[in-house]
Amino acid sequence: MNPTPVLQYKSPDDPPPPLEKAYSAKSLTMHQWAVGAFADYWMYAQFALISIIFTTTYKLDPKYVGIAMFFPRIVDGLIDPLVGHLSDVTHTRWGRRRPFLFVTAVIGAVLSFAIWLPSSQWPQWVTFVWLTIGATALFSTWGTYTMAHSALGYELSDDYNDRSRVFAIKGVYFSLMSIGGGYFWALALQLKDGLRIPLGPLGSISIPSMGSEINGVRVLSLVVSVIILASASFTVFFCRERFSNANRKHVNLLAACKDTLKCKPFVTMLYLQAIRTLGTSLYGTFAVYIGIYYVCYGDKKWFALASTGLGGVAGFVISTAMWPLAKPLTRWLGKRWGIILTFGIMFLNAILLPFITKPGHIYLLVFTGFAFIFPMSVQNLFLTSLMPDICDIDELQSGERKEGLFSAVKSFVDKMEISVCSLLGMFLLSWVGFDAHNDQQPHAVLVKMLWVAFTPKIIFSAIAFVLAFNLPVTEEMMDKVRGELEIQRRQGKSATPPPGVAEA
Repeated sequence: MNPTPVLQYKSPDDPPPPLEKAYSAKSLTMHQWAVGAFADYWMYAQFALISIIFTTTYKLDPKYVGIAMFFPRIVDGLIDPLVGHLSDVTHTRWGRRRPFLFVTAVIGAVLSFAIWLPSSQWPQWVTFVWLTIGATALFSTWGTYTMAHSALGYELSDDYNDRSRVFAIKGVYFSLMSIGGGYFWALALQLKDGLRIPLGPLGSISIPSMGSEINGVRVLSLVVSVIILASASFTVFFCRERFSNANRKHVNLLAACKDTLKCKPFVTMLYLQAIRTLGTSLYGTFAVYIGIYYVCYGDKKWFALASTGLGGVAGFVISTAMWPLAKPLTRWLGKRWGIILTFGIMFLNAILLPFITKPGHIYLLVFTGFAFIFPMSVQNLFLTSLMPDICDIDELQSGERKEGLFSAVKSFVDKMEISVCSLLGMFLLSWVGFDAHNDQQPHAVLVKMLWVAFTPKIIFSAIAFVLAFNLPVTEEMMDKVRGELEIQRRQGKSATPPPGVAEA
């Protein structure tokens, strides 16, 4: 594998050729693109709620839930490279990405409501079949949407530092929805008994009882479906594509996938992603159940309000702060050292978890977690903004823009890892003795949960911290890459945006 792109310099000390001002889209264009993150958030949020609601409300056996949640990521992961490659080579009057965004938004809006239609009185095997089919369809739809949306975002800037700002803006819109997402389950629980909303001098609004938790989920999901369709449509109709005419020659899918693995920075990122997933996904499977049954003594409403609700608010506050800080932080730390530092902090967080997870102290767990939200947000921002740099490195080698394929391959690896971890996690949950029909779990079961949750997170966080030092991308490297790309584009050897699309 080539450790770096092939550059036309005699030595690393040679100065790069004079660079033109790096392209960056107008701020308005970035915001028009970022609004589409509303749909991105809600399609995934509906999927993420499946495990906890189908185990604690539908009382479906965790093993069935684990199997049902295994298939969506496997199926979507397998089709991701195909869909990503297809979006790279698709040419329509609406561009390469926008047709994918619109179609998947419509399907995702329907599925986000339909997934909750089963009755709690259905036999377990019927609920299992419905869940498996619905979850697979929803996750595959979301996977295609987020691939197309991310690939469109990779085009918005050529500037190494400004790329962080692009994805910080998306983070604000994404996390704005996390406020509602954090309280989604808590609100559904409240709607079971009815809800009164005070309006000060205007009186109040009373919402009658929905009769059950699942009816509350269904009502809220209708609202979610409208948000998905509206936000995606806004991006589709107002955000113009930059490389809509790229990649006119046919490229074999398998060969294109193999080419992505010739880029060392991309491979290193995949390794980092894999190690991080092994720790966080296994822990994440148990975290909700530990929070409900160990920390909150089986009180779902207390946990939902204190953890997911406040977590959504904190996420929005941090993401809003990241917007103006993203570009200065990238200049100050550099993406490489920022990633190294934040993986070190993630390791520290893993070490502290056994000491801050205590019965009755949900707010200790929540507020200590808040202290780590900012560095984790920085890590996600730098890893995401590194993807356009990787696409530039590949364009220098291949002469093509393959944002969709790189996004899809990254997504494929991520989903394969999460699929295995989710399946393993749900079987481990059953192995430790968890019983979905019990309002509280025995102490021995809870102790096993803690050991199974904390151990892999600590081990894999340490490995990821060490591996992060191998990430080679720096601003100096990307300046040289951009200089070479300018030469190639002038010679017609690389993808170029259509005339008139560049913005000041």
